[in-house]
Amino acid sequence: GGPQDSSNMAILRHEQALHQFEMLSRKHGHLQSEYKKCLEQLNQRSVDLVALKTTAAREIRAARGELALIHEELKKQREVNQKQLKQLSESKAEHVKALKGKDEEIKKLRTFLKLASSRIEIERRSVSSSC
Repeated sequence: GGPQDSSNMAILRHEQALHQFEMLSRKHGHLQSEYKKCLEQLNQRSVDLVALKTTAAREIRAARGELALIHEELKKQREVNQKQLKQLSESKAEHVKALKGKDEEIKKLRTFLKLASSRIEIERRSVSSSC
Protein backbone atom coordinates (compact mmCIF):
# COMPACT_ATOMS: atom_id res chain seq x y z
CA GLY A 1 0.00 0.00 0.00
CA GLY A 2 2.33 2.75 -1.21
CA PRO A 3 1.85 6.18 -2.70
CA GLN A 4 0.71 4.50 -5.95
CA ASP A 5 -2.34 3.05 -4.16
CA SER A 6 -3.39 6.35 -2.64
CA SER A 7 -3.08 8.15 -5.99
CA ASN A 8 -5.13 5.37 -7.62
CA MET A 9 -7.77 5.84 -4.95
CA ALA A 10 -7.79 9.58 -5.54
CA ILE A 11 -8.21 9.02 -9.30
CA LEU A 12 -11.01 6.53 -8.63
CA ARG A 13 -12.76 8.97 -6.28
CA HIS A 14 -12.29 11.75 -8.81
CA GLU A 15 -13.85 9.58 -11.57
CA GLN A 16 -16.74 8.62 -9.29
CA ALA A 17 -17.33 12.28 -8.46
CA LEU A 18 -17.22 13.14 -12.21
CA HIS A 19 -19.66 10.33 -12.93
CA GLN A 20 -22.00 11.52 -10.16
CA PHE A 21 -21.70 15.08 -11.45
CA GLU A 22 -22.65 13.93 -14.97
CA MET A 23 -25.60 11.96 -13.60
CA LEU A 24 -26.79 14.92 -11.52
CA SER A 25 -26.23 17.27 -14.45
CA ARG A 26 -28.34 15.03 -16.70
CA LYS A 27 -31.02 14.76 -14.01
CA HIS A 28 -30.95 18.54 -13.62
CA GLY A 29 -31.41 18.98 -17.40
CA HIS A 30 -34.29 16.51 -17.40
CA LEU A 31 -35.97 18.23 -14.45
CA GLN A 32 -35.47 21.61 -16.10
CA SER A 33 -37.19 20.45 -19.32
CA GLU A 34 -40.02 18.90 -17.25
CA TYR A 35 -40.38 22.21 -15.42
CA LYS A 36 -40.52 24.09 -18.74
CA LYS A 37 -43.20 21.70 -20.01
CA CYS A 38 -45.24 22.20 -16.84
CA LEU A 39 -44.89 25.98 -17.14
CA GLU A 40 -46.00 25.89 -20.79
CA GLN A 41 -49.01 23.73 -19.85
CA LEU A 42 -49.89 26.11 -17.01
CA ASN A 43 -49.61 29.11 -19.32
CA GLN A 44 -51.78 27.35 -21.92
CA ARG A 45 -54.37 26.48 -19.27
CA SER A 46 -54.30 30.05 -18.06
CA VAL A 47 -54.88 31.32 -21.62
CA ASP A 48 -57.70 28.76 -22.08
CA LEU A 49 -59.32 29.81 -18.79
CA VAL A 50 -59.19 33.48 -19.72
CA ALA A 51 -60.78 32.66 -23.10
CA LEU A 52 -63.42 30.52 -21.38
CA LYS A 53 -64.13 33.27 -18.85
CA THR A 54 -64.49 35.83 -21.64
CA THR A 55 -66.81 33.56 -23.63
CA ALA A 56 -68.85 32.74 -20.53
CA ALA A 57 -69.15 36.42 -19.64
CA ARG A 58 -70.29 37.23 -23.19
CA GLU A 59 -72.85 34.41 -23.12
CA ILE A 60 -74.12 35.49 -19.70
CA ARG A 61 -74.54 39.07 -20.95
CA ALA A 62 -76.43 37.81 -24.00
CA ALA A 63 -78.63 35.56 -21.84
CA ARG A 64 -79.38 38.47 -19.49
CA GLY A 65 -80.35 40.58 -22.50
CA GLU A 66 -82.64 37.85 -23.80
CA LEU A 67 -84.15 37.43 -20.34
CA ALA A 68 -84.83 41.16 -20.12
CA LEU A 69 -86.55 41.03 -23.54
CA ILE A 70 -88.62 38.05 -22.46
CA HIS A 71 -89.63 39.91 -19.28
CA GLU A 72 -90.69 42.91 -21.38
CA GLU A 73 -92.69 40.67 -23.73
CA LEU A 74 -94.37 38.97 -20.78
CA LYS A 75 -95.20 42.33 -19.22
CA LYS A 76 -96.77 43.55 -22.49
CA GLN A 77 -98.64 40.26 -22.89
CA ARG A 78 -99.94 40.50 -19.32
CA GLU A 79 -101.20 44.03 -19.96
CA VAL A 80 -102.92 42.89 -23.17
CA ASN A 81 -104.47 39.94 -21.32
CA GLN A 82 -105.74 42.18 -18.53
CA LYS A 83 -107.33 44.57 -21.07
CA GLN A 84 -108.97 41.64 -22.88
CA LEU A 85 -110.26 40.21 -19.59
CA LYS A 86 -111.71 43.59 -18.64
CA GLN A 87 -113.38 43.89 -22.07
CA LEU A 88 -114.73 40.35 -21.77
CA SER A 89 -116.23 40.93 -18.34
CA GLU A 90 -117.76 44.25 -19.51
CA SER A 91 -119.16 42.52 -22.59
CA LYS A 92 -120.50 39.68 -20.42
CA ALA A 93 -122.19 42.21 -18.11
CA GLU A 94 -123.82 43.88 -21.14
CA HIS A 95 -125.03 40.51 -22.44
CA VAL A 96 -126.46 39.58 -19.05
CA LYS A 97 -128.23 42.96 -18.88
CA ALA A 98 -129.60 42.46 -22.42
CA LEU A 99 -130.78 38.93 -21.55
CA LYS A 100 -132.58 40.22 -18.46
CA GLY A 101 -134.25 42.83 -20.68
CA LYS A 102 -135.36 40.11 -23.10
CA ASP A 103 -136.69 38.04 -20.18
CA GLU A 104 -138.75 41.05 -19.08
CA GLU A 105 -140.09 41.49 -22.63
CA ILE A 106 -140.99 37.80 -22.83
CA LYS A 107 -142.84 37.98 -19.47
CA LYS A 108 -144.77 41.04 -20.66
CA LEU A 109 -145.65 39.30 -23.94
CA ARG A 110 -146.82 36.18 -22.07
CA THR A 111 -148.99 38.29 -19.82
CA PHE A 112 -150.36 40.14 -22.85
CA LEU A 113 -151.05 36.84 -24.63
CA LYS A 114 -152.86 35.43 -21.57
CA LEU A 115 -154.99 38.55 -21.35
CA ALA A 116 -155.66 38.48 -25.10
CA SER A 117 -156.60 34.81 -25.10
CA SER A 118 -158.95 35.25 -22.13
CA ARG A 119 -160.56 38.26 -23.91
CA ILE A 120 -160.92 36.16 -27.05
CA GLU A 121 -162.51 33.41 -24.96
CA ILE A 122 -164.91 35.92 -23.40
CA GLU A 123 -165.77 37.31 -26.87
CA ARG A 124 -166.35 33.80 -28.22
CA ARG A 125 -168.69 32.92 -25.32
CA SER A 126 -170.67 36.09 -25.74
CA VAL A 127 -170.90 35.47 -29.50
CA SER A 128 -172.03 31.85 -29.00
CA SER A 129 -174.50 32.81 -26.28
CA SER A 130 -176.06 35.52 -28.43
CA CYS A 131 -176.61 33.10 -31.28
